[in-house]
Amino acid sequence: MANLIVQKLRNFPSIYLTDSELAGVLNVSDTRRYSLVKHALKRGDLVKIRRGLYCLGVNLTTEKPHPLVLAQKILWPSYVSMESALAYHNLIPEAVYATTCVTPKRSRTFVTPYGNYYYHKIPSINFFLQVEKIIENKSEFLMATPWKAICDYVFCHKQSNINIELLLESLRIEQEDLPQISAADLMQLADFYQQKQMGRFINDIKKKFQL
Repeated sequence: MANLIVQKLRNFPSIYLTDSELAGVLNVSDTRRYSLVKHALKRGDLVKIRRGLYCLGVNLTTEKPHPLVLAQKILWPSYVSMESALAYHNLIPEAVYATTCVTPKRSRTFVTPYGNYYYHKIPSINFFLQVEKIIENKSEFLMATPWKAICDYVFCHKQSNINIELLLESLRIEQEDLPQISAADLMQLADFYQQKQMGRFINDIKKKFQL
């Protein structure tokens, strides 16, 4: 039975696939598909990421899942933010051992064979404000800009009395490493979060950077 999985998926265009994609490729009954997948997981033809999501195993590909691409495969809509984004932008010195993301859905945690993924809930309206599409070779993923990642961090960790100076110190971010941001972009962020504590935090940024 496992040979059918190998035969059908050897030239699959992506290393990621869902239950519905498997059903379309295999074109067998649900009962047989479940049996095929069960054997494929045991043999290493497939790796289960979460319920309904798999990636091709070492028997089918030498390509490894990109952890930041996987972040959006696991839960959509979402983008990489907070500590993981700040590490990606080389703003914090510490290694980040889990991938931190935000989503307009409820907060969730996923433990996968490729690491842990934490998703924090933020407002849904204009969700992708100040989010960039990053392309690395053939991989594409969504990443918060440095200032969006900082604001997501404050919002999600509910740090009501924090100011920008204390935050930079606690995260060990060097002020001179931060990119410039305009007053208009900061006001966009203030409007996005619609929260008094975020308004105070963003006003403190404007004062600190004389915007």
